[in-house]
Amino acid sequence: MFRSAAVSHGNRVIGIILTGYLNDGTSGMNAIKRSGGTCIVQDPNQAEYPDMPLSVLESMEVDYCVPLNKIGETIKEITKKAEERIVVIQDDVLWEAEISEKVVTRIDAVAQIGETTNYACPDCGGGLWHIKNDKNTRYRCHVGHSYTEKI
Repeated sequence: MFRSAAVSHGNRVIGIILTGYLNDGTSGMNAIKRSGGTCIVQDPNQAEYPDMPLSVLESMEVDYCVPLNKIGETIKEITKKAEERIVVIQDDVLWEAEISEKVVTRIDAVAQIGETTNYACPDCGGGLWHIKNDKNTRYRCHVGHSYTEKI
């Protein structure tokens, strides 16, 4: 979802990561940041489950790390000073968004952003590709399923 928003709306996207397990929002937040968007992360010290906010903070420079009760105020501040600017969406972000939206389901499309592995997708049984552009170990199949190494 984050990646699709980044491709569709570029620097107008505000991504927000709240309390949660694991690291599944990190790569999407990275796509938002690389597309000129703004990244907000809930302060992990106040999150019931700090894994997801910590994963983002450890993987990239975020724009705001605030307590939950300050997120609305932060969004208001961002939108007041927002300026439209042209941002070129990087090819790997665009390709992954198209795969997720099932616009592209060709194996060669996934091969442009990853390397084949010996692993099979647990959902569809297809081959998994190791995604090259991510700090976290991440895999994707040509149908659009995506997984991180952390379980």
